[in-house]
Amino acid sequence: LNVINGFEASAALRAGLELSIFDALAEGPLSSGDVAEARGLPRRSTRILLDALAALDLLETKDGTFSLRPLAKTFLVSTGENFMAGTAISLHPAMWEAYGRLTEAVRSDGTPLAAHAATPEHDFWTVFSTASSSFAKLSAERMADALAPHLPDGKAFRVLDVACGSGFYGGT
Repeated sequence: LNVINGFEASAALRAGLELSIFDALAEGPLSSGDVAEARGLPRRSTRILLDALAALDLLETKDGTFSLRPLAKTFLVSTGENFMAGTAISLHPAMWEAYGRLTEAVRSDGTPLAAHAATPEHDFWTVFSTASSSFAKLSAERMADALAPHLPDGKAFRVLDVACGSGFYGGT
C-alpha cells in the first residue's frame, strides 16, 4: 500500500511546494484559514492539503494551527539554506508527466521524457544540477565531520571520490 499510495504523498508534497505552503508557515504556526488567506487559496481545500501534509509528518497540528516539522523547516522552505525542492527531480513537471508514459517507454525501448535527457540544453540538467548540489552539500558536510577525527593536523590529504555524484564538493 505504501508503494501504491506513494503517488498521493508525492502529489501532496508537490502541491505544498508549488503553493508555497511551507514558506507561509516559515515564520510560525498559522490556522488553515490564515494559510489560505496568505496564499490566496480557498479555505476548504487548503485545510485538506494541510491535513495531508500533517499526515505525511511534514507539518504539526496543534490547537487548530499548523506549523513546520523540523524536516520541512530545514528542507522545504524556499529561502532556507538547505532548500531541497530543486532536488525533488521526481516532482519536476517534465518528470511528473513522464511517469505517465513509463509503460510505453519500456515497450518501445525509449524514454518517457518528451525529449531524451541526453539532448544538449535539455532542461533536465538544470534541475539535476540543482538537485545534486543540494544533496552533495549535505553529504559533503557529513563526510567532512566523519573524516575530521582521522585527518592529520593541518597536513594535506587525498580522498578518492568514485561515483559519488557530481563531484561538486569532492575538492572542498
